[in-house]
Amino acid sequence: MTDTRDTVGKTTMKEIAQQAGVALSSVSRVLNGHPAVSEGLRQRVLRVVDELHYEPNHTAMSLRRGATMTVAFLVRDIASPLFADIIKAAEEYLRGSGYSMLLTNSGDETDREAGHIRMLTRRQVDGLIICLTSETDHDTTAALRAVRAPLVLFDRQVAGLTASTVLSDHYRGVRDATEHLIGLGHRRIALISGPHEVLASRERLRGYKAALRSARVRTDPVLVRLGRYSKSFGQQQTRQLLQLAEPPTAIIAGGPQLSYGALVALRQCNLELGRDIAFVACDSAPWGELLRPSLTVVERDAAEIGTVTAELLLSMIESGVPQARLLPTRLVIGESTMPASRLGTGTR
Repeated sequence: MTDTRDTVGKTTMKEIAQQAGVALSSVSRVLNGHPAVSEGLRQRVLRVVDELHYEPNHTAMSLRRGATMTVAFLVRDIASPLFADIIKAAEEYLRGSGYSMLLTNSGDETDREAGHIRMLTRRQVDGLIICLTSETDHDTTAALRAVRAPLVLFDRQVAGLTASTVLSDHYRGVRDATEHLIGLGHRRIALISGPHEVLASRERLRGYKAALRSARVRTDPVLVRLGRYSKSFGQQQTRQLLQLAEPPTAIIAGGPQLSYGALVALRQCNLELGRDIAFVACDSAPWGELLRPSLTVVERDAAEIGTVTAELLLSMIESGVPQARLLPTRLVIGESTMPASRLGTGTR
């Protein structure tokens, strides 16, 4: 008798998972040699693989299961060191589970972002990980609501959208930073961050205001600058702040690109960190290690963010159930924050 599997169709990973009584993602990890697999699970899956004479064929598998074993990662700024580390960790986790990753960059342009979402939907990817430029842009949100594949948003939330979310505790991080500066005697504390249309900026602003309110320090609106996550915005706003009749004695910059721009402006104005002005950066950058004095930084673990976003995407592909994770931030105190009483005489 002829084996019908040779003439009609080969064994699929889904059939292996069903016969072994395990999740499809577990079969994928075993077949791809992922290290985070117990020996018992590995032997259980391989035994079924032998029994069913399984031979991997990703093209045929995609046609039968309606899956491509490909996921997409849409990021707003591929030049950001933080995003590079997040993407690297996500890709490693996905690759270990048998998935390939398509990477696209919106360049902080909402029109481009919406176009990428539609293009990736046409490519029939199995899921998407997205960091949006705007949570409220009509074209972008319309494109997102048309997506039928599982979605994971990181650092963003879109009302009414079924998606998993991976958020960082920006509220706690900036509140801790602001309280640290208040404890050093600073009262004129500026905050430069991204647009109010994204959750990370709103949470940083909320933490900043909460710390000032708790210390009974008046929030001066002129010291709050929300706009774009870019070097040029950080540089421009820092120069404007320094030209105020009452300039800030401390600045918090909400992101690596903003920090870089702000530091350029401080150097152009001949101000020295930790002597003429206090400075806190949100998120580490490779160049930060070269600075002296060392930076005070609100840190988060980029590798953890990347891994968790990939985990939640694969979980949603498997179960269809969205999840939410809030990851911690921590204040690492360097030499760029000093008591207000020790402010120098640098030219503003």
